[in-house]
Amino acid sequence: MTLRLSPAERARLFIVLFVSFVITEFSYLWILGERRIDVYYVMYVLAYLVTVYTVLPASITARTRMKILTAAMVAVALGVIGWRVYQVLK
Repeated sequence: MTLRLSPAERARLFIVLFVSFVITEFSYLWILGERRIDVYYVMYVLAYLVTVYTVLPASITARTRMKILTAAMVAVALGVIGWRVYQVLK
């Protein structure tokens, strides 16, 4: 099913969904007693990626700009995960 929304409506939908994901993730992680910032960051990157690629338009120019930000966020997330695995295995 394709949504026929204006750019402003898509932006509003993106914000509402992303904020909902972040609040839900934060609540569950807090209830579970998670205190490490790396877990929160990786979960927020996941929420961002899911929201961006389901809500925002797939135009070439918009995707090109988002790909740069996405690549940077994923690279940092992979670095954080790699560092955490290294610390556990050390």
